[in-house]
Amino acid sequence: DMGNGRIGSLQILQPFTRADASFHGWAPDGRRNGNGDTDIGLAANLFGGPALTREQFARWTPETFLTAALWATAPTGRYDADSSLNLGENRWSFKPMLAFGHPFGQNWIEINAWARFYTDNDRYAGHHTLKEAPGLGVEAHLSRNVTRSFWLSADLFYTRTGKTKIDGITASPEGDVWQAGIGGQWMFAAQDGISFSYTDTFSKSASEPDTRTVMVNYLHVFY
Repeated sequence: DMGNGRIGSLQILQPFTRADASFHGWAPDGRRNGNGDTDIGLAANLFGGPALTREQFARWTPETFLTAALWATAPTGRYDADSSLNLGENRWSFKPMLAFGHPFGQNWIEINAWARFYTDNDRYAGHHTLKEAPGLGVEAHLSRNVTRSFWLSADLFYTRTGKTKIDGITASPEGDVWQAGIGGQWMFAAQDGISFSYTDTFSKSASEPDTRTVMVNYLHVFY
């Protein structure tokens, strides 16, 4: 509770990542395991989803909501300037976001829109400087509450990536990426849970990588 009856939250996500890369069957750097960049998020409900006690939440009927959030990604992940495969990006990024959700029965429809802004990576491929223009994205999620502690979702993502430059020379143009996926979350205790997601690229510009992502997160809610 932020003191005005609305929900606010602070989230910190520290991923442990395994990455494999190949280009037409050629794997230049093999495999990487280790910590990725740390995500820190601040969120506040603009309307809907009021702050509730546990007793109130048990009787609460879900309602339409709008949430504003700001995510920052800190360059804490493993990074080797001489490698083409890294778990961190050696730069900060900032992602303001709006999330709109509407319930119908045991289902939810949620639409998220965001922009992402980047600082420069001044240790790209050795001693070069990588600059990336801001990117934009829209997400759509259709979820169903299987129980009060377990939900599943079908997800659709569109990303418009920004132009990148290396030492002032264009390295890649703007691009479009479409991805689809599934996700879910199980709260196995009042304050603890596990979430998972899988996404896969089904359409992209020629300059964009074809990616598949699997994520499993442990969640702990502090009261």
